[in-house]
Amino acid sequence: MGSGNALRGSAAGRIVRGCVLFAMALLLSGQSATTAAASVEDTRGPRTYRTLAGSASTAAAPVTTSPTVGMAFGGTLSWMPAEQLTAAFDDAAALGVTSVRADLSWSEVQTAGPDAFDWSRFDRVVAAARSRKLTVLPILAYTPTWARPAGCTSGDKCAPADTAAFAKFARAASARYGPLGVHQWEVWNEQNAPAFWAPAVNPRAYAKLLRDARTAIRAVDPSARVLMGGLTAAPAGQGRLGAADFLAQVVAQTGKTFDGVAFHPYTFPFLPSLQATWKTPWSQIGELKAVLDRFGVRGVQIWITEFGAPTGGPGTASGGLPGAIPSTTTHVTEQLQAKMAEDVIRTIKADPRIGGLYWYSWKDLGQNSSTIENFFGLRRVDGSPKPAYAAFRQANVG
Repeated sequence: MGSGNALRGSAAGRIVRGCVLFAMALLLSGQSATTAAASVEDTRGPRTYRTLAGSASTAAAPVTTSPTVGMAFGGTLSWMPAEQLTAAFDDAAALGVTSVRADLSWSEVQTAGPDAFDWSRFDRVVAAARSRKLTVLPILAYTPTWARPAGCTSGDKCAPADTAAFAKFARAASARYGPLGVHQWEVWNEQNAPAFWAPAVNPRAYAKLLRDARTAIRAVDPSARVLMGGLTAAPAGQGRLGAADFLAQVVAQTGKTFDGVAFHPYTFPFLPSLQATWKTPWSQIGELKAVLDRFGVRGVQIWITEFGAPTGGPGTASGGLPGAIPSTTTHVTEQLQAKMAEDVIRTIKADPRIGGLYWYSWKDLGQNSSTIENFFGLRRVDGSPKPAYAAFRQANVG
């Protein structure tokens, strides 16, 4: 998520959502998931992947656990008018979610310099959440101008020049909001992609940032939960590192310097419960668990801090039917979005190593169909509910 006003709930040119369409051509006309072997083009870039599909099942496992179910708002909450913020959190409570995820942008809080703090926008978010007994998961990210390295031209997505300055911000945030019930934090966002960690992905540098931030946060709130920033499931290439590879390099550098691993396994147009012989974004959760096990990292869960599916965009909508997912697919039907909402909640509740799910997002951002980014909401831009709204609520609270 990018920082900024309500129309910037996602970063411009975002590469992550939609890259999961790498398996799309498995179901080209006349081919099924049980027989196809196809070269699949990532719709967000030129890289091509080879996959071999096998038998598939979409039945979710039985419900056995009760992870956190929340709503991811990205950079929109801080910029919402009071009445819209009220509506958003009233809706969140009605959906049965217990937590909200939102940007706490360093570049907005410390715009003026290293000794100046303006918390006013996020104060509103925390106050509104508390009034509805919702916890807040802030994303600590996005570098102000004065803290960027010389020569980086990627704006607030530049990695900090000095981790100590970021740690100071993290400590100040914990000191301010810990007494107000904020005891969980996510350090950065999709740092395994250069779109969010510029100019180049660097596990060693991120590991130091995470370690220093966690130390700073826990200095004022010893029981705080600090999550590694949400890793994109986008495949390696174009400067990205795969999620499991990035996690392994961070753990190798600093050991267990986090209390959970955040991950963004967008699976559309497939259900997360799909079992297949080809690698899906959701199957990468198993790879992350394997890394933690290999390094002996115990008591750390995977947190799905973004998951959702767009119902509009420049290409074709998929209903998820075998043999009916053309390579032009960029989004899903509203009916499939509803199935995905139900399926993902059932799926996470069946896995005790998943700590929580944050659905992205509450409401569509616009009607311009040149981008899928406008259409991830459970509600349309006019406020009317999509079928996924009722499906999400039914799966979550019954």
